[in-house]
Amino acid sequence: DADPSHDSAPSSALCGKTPAVAAPTLVSVTTVAAKRVTQLSWSYDPAACTPATCDQPDGYEVWRQAWNGGWGLLATTTATTYTDRVNIESLKSYSYKVRAYKGTDASVYSSVKDVTTPQFGTSDSTCQ
Repeated sequence: DADPSHDSAPSSALCGKTPAVAAPTLVSVTTVAAKRVTQLSWSYDPAACTPATCDQPDGYEVWRQAWNGGWGLLATTTATTYTDRVNIESLKSYSYKVRAYKGTDASVYSSVKDVTTPQFGTSDSTCQ
């Protein structure tokens, strides 16, 4: 006969969930002075998730830091590049980050990359 006084208490099982999507890697942020834009490029590696491979994302969110330190969503895209044409000013610093999403699941953000725009010359202007 088993002695119930020697039984251990039930254990609580922990289940891990592989994220639906991995964080993208922000590869570069560059300025194209002649066009007054910044260009972002990133990569995505579904094998970055463990223990199982992540899904391919439905798309990416591109975020830019505002002058007050807050972050604003610039755009969503299915590409791994984005051109920011939103109020790019001469001699200003801009910070960007991206994250992947699939359905309602979103990855953590990529690392932040910064770029400082050059002095835009008068020949860069589209106004006459």
